[in-house]
Amino acid sequence: MSWIQENKFTAGLLGVTLAGAIGLGALGYTKSSATAEIVGECEELQYQLDDYQNASIYPDAENLEIRREKVNEFRDAVADIQAKMLAYRPEKSEKLTPEQLSAKRVEIIDAIGKKFKANGVAVPENSQFGTERFVGQVPRPEAVALLNYQFGGIEAILNALADSRPKGLVNVYRHQLDVETGRKAANKKPGVYRAMPVEVTFRGNEESVREFLSKIANLESHFVAVRSVRLTNQRTRPPRVDDAEFKVVEEDDAADLSGFEGFEEDGEVTEEVVSVDVTPGERILKQVLGREQVYAHVRMDILLFRKGIDIPEIN
Repeated sequence: MSWIQENKFTAGLLGVTLAGAIGLGALGYTKSSATAEIVGECEELQYQLDDYQNASIYPDAENLEIRREKVNEFRDAVADIQAKMLAYRPEKSEKLTPEQLSAKRVEIIDAIGKKFKANGVAVPENSQFGTERFVGQVPRPEAVALLNYQFGGIEAILNALADSRPKGLVNVYRHQLDVETGRKAANKKPGVYRAMPVEVTFRGNEESVREFLSKIANLESHFVAVRSVRLTNQRTRPPRVDDAEFKVVEEDDAADLSGFEGFEEDGEVTEEVVSVDVTPGERILKQVLGREQVYAHVRMDILLFRKGIDIPEIN
């Protein structure tokens, strides 16, 4: 008998041990290969990371210089706009007491009324031109500076309206400022300007409306932004025959219909030049409609720009 047959248990144990050793060896080799592969990938990633860290950041020097120039051009444009806007901001705020501002308000109202009267513009009787709230009472001390600026803006606007010579002023409505009522504006972040809304309604022809809008767009003392313009006809009915204002031709000036001017009796053309007298600005539409007036409602904001900021250059 062989040794294996005589020692079956021992032989089986050795076989199992040998098989386990071979399996463990194969597993260890496999794991070792996987570990080596992972280590190799980590080393490759480390090399790439080192390359990225040592490389120059995009863009290159040439493109970076172009970008710097463009940013500085934009910076100069913004600084130029800021300088033009700040030209409307008073260098120093006039220090007034509430009583002094009340007296100044009366002077402004009186001057505006005289201006309208001198230019032949009708105004409502005892009009306070949007400052009715301060008749008989003084403003809050903390509101004096802003109200002083707003009153000056209203004066500039109404002087421009008087110079435009409309038929008449209908109404001036001044929106109250938060500071004059003591309440704080909720959820409002400070912007580059403070808006002071004013609404003006007047009656006049189309020329006076155009001239008024042109004048307030070119004020030197205040920056006024026009938010809306609403025009309505004074007449609610369509034009009638008696509204027409055709120019009457005198009999002596009537054309001779016996022949054509500029031609001889035999039909030969002469060198005589026929001139036609046309009144400038005279239009058929105006002749048919008559001189109809319009009501203009203009909503504006008097803007008080806040202090400017230093805009740095990009080096």
